[in-house]
Amino acid sequence: MRTCSWIAPIQNYYLSNERKSPVEHYIGFFQIEGSRLVLPDLNRNLFITRVFLPVAVLATALCWWSIFRFGATPGGQLNAPGHLPAAAPFHATGAPVLLVFVHPGCTCTHATLEELDDTLNGYTKTLQVVLVVYHSAATERAGLTLEFTPRSWLHRDFRVVSDDKGMLSKQFGVQTSGEIVLYGRNGQMLFQGGVTPERAHVGASKGRDALERALFREDRQGGMTQVFGCPIFQ
Repeated sequence: MRTCSWIAPIQNYYLSNERKSPVEHYIGFFQIEGSRLVLPDLNRNLFITRVFLPVAVLATALCWWSIFRFGATPGGQLNAPGHLPAAAPFHATGAPVLLVFVHPGCTCTHATLEELDDTLNGYTKTLQVVLVVYHSAATERAGLTLEFTPRSWLHRDFRVVSDDKGMLSKQFGVQTSGEIVLYGRNGQMLFQGGVTPERAHVGASKGRDALERALFREDRQGGMTQVFGCPIFQ
């Protein structure tokens, strides 16, 4: 059989190319070369702009969202006694008693102390301020009690009580560092909760407003305010 003269050159061209190089196959942006996946230069640029950059942006957004969610998530709370327990190591002496429960390793607590210091700045009456600082063998080994320096943020006179193994925290239903419980002159609870808008941040909050009303007007709080801080029992 004879082949048309115009078909022969075309056949020879394809046959020669098949012998020179294998047929190229692709999986997505990748080219198959034997048993390897190779990213050609042209596809590499497309991969960066269409795949890598969108994934990087999404990962960054998710990271920031996780941080925001963590900061805006309140800690656990239980109801404190309605009256100051007589067996507590601090008792009403004709003046209100303000208890601040603290874990010495919580980096969020400085915001609570700053807000408290600002709130008490205009309070001129007698007030017993007590920092109930969690203490355990773990905090002792880590030296957290020595590193905790409340004077850096709270400039009003206060007393520090060691909360061995969290017994006082359990007695007052406190689970989160930074929670405040205020008792009036007659020992009745006026406030319980936090005074920061989120973890480790200062600023206006419902908690601070409620504490000011309870402290300056001696108005009893209607309910607990959210507290943002680290768990006392970890």
